Amino acid sequence: MIATIKSTARKLKGVARRAFQVEAACDYCQGSARLAERKFGWSRNAVQKGLEELASGVISPDAPKTGCHGFFERLLKLQSDNVKMYGMPCRLGRVHTIALKFP
Repeated sequence: MIATIKSTARKLKGVARRAFQVEAACDYCQGSARLAERKFGWSRNAVQKGLEELASGVISPDAPKTGCHGFFERLLKLQSDNVKMYGMPCRLGRVHTIALKFP
C-alpha cells in the first residue's frame, strides 16, 4: 500500500501532488507532516504547505521554473541562419525581439 501511495505521488506535480499528499497524511498519519515524512519519504515542507492550503482554502503558487532548455542552442542556430541569409548576425533589441535587416 505504501509503495502505491509513493508511486502515485511521484506521478503528480505541484498543487495536485500536495493535495494528494495531504489526503494521504490525513488518512494514514493523523494529519502530521512529520509522520508523512517518516512513513512516505515526502518533504515535510511540501506536506505542511498542503495542509496550510487545505486549512485556508488559498492555493499557494508554485515556484516558477528557471531557464529555458535549449534556448542557447536555438539562438546559435538562428544567428548562423541569419548570417547565411543576410550576411550579418542579428542583434537583440530592447524588448528582446530579433531585428532583421532586409536588403
